[in-house]
Amino acid sequence: MQKELKTALEVLDLFPSSERFILPVRLDDCEICEKKLKDLNWVDLFPESEYKNGLKKILKVIRKDANLLRSIPMELSDTNVREMLLRIGYYDMHRNPEGKCIDHQYKLHEINGNKVVFDEVTGLMWQQSGSHEGMIFKDAEKWINDLNYNFFAGFNDWRLPTLEEAMGLMDAKAKNFKFGFSYINPLFFEVQRWWMWTGDSVKGKSRAWAVNVSYCSCGSKQLGSKNYVHAVRSAQSFEK
Repeated sequence: MQKELKTALEVLDLFPSSERFILPVRLDDCEICEKKLKDLNWVDLFPESEYKNGLKKILKVIRKDANLLRSIPMELSDTNVREMLLRIGYYDMHRNPEGKCIDHQYKLHEINGNKVVFDEVTGLMWQQSGSHEGMIFKDAEKWINDLNYNFFAGFNDWRLPTLEEAMGLMDAKAKNFKFGFSYINPLFFEVQRWWMWTGDSVKGKSRAWAVNVSYCSCGSKQLGSKNYVHAVRSAQSFEK
């Protein structure tokens, strides 16, 4: 390890200061003894609450167009949603009309007869078609459980997307007319749809957040209303 570090620091001297060659990562609260390393910016993967932020920093250095989105469902108020849209810069017809959309790099694959779409930018794998009919939230959860029970496309970690992930699918430039007016890549469509469930609940209410693919916006929906389901999993790469 010491020999490798010595070699790396020697090579570092050959690089201009504007380029990154070494990215130090601390796994715990240790002291940096090597002087040259002390002068560099390092990434902390501790405490546990900072682990994901650390990964985001590393990912941004390795691939600047990468976009790591929240994958764990949570309660969101309307204010939380507005702040999220502004922070990420998402386009929303009502809440952030000046926003933009993610420049995705989609690839369609077929695994065990099941079609999935992998996005190299977000590291997410989506079910290509989703549900062919709307369903209430309770049935949407059951539908996800059935996908996992049957190992859809060989995986059992499918879930409802978070609002960040679902809004990330929207593309203000797509304007797909294949199955009615919508703002989602036509690669995903086999049936017309309007609203799509997310796993995020509305703070203080028995409602859940959903995305309107026909108006490129989001809103809260009653749990008894019928909306479409589009399953997703955190793949990071296409390999199982």
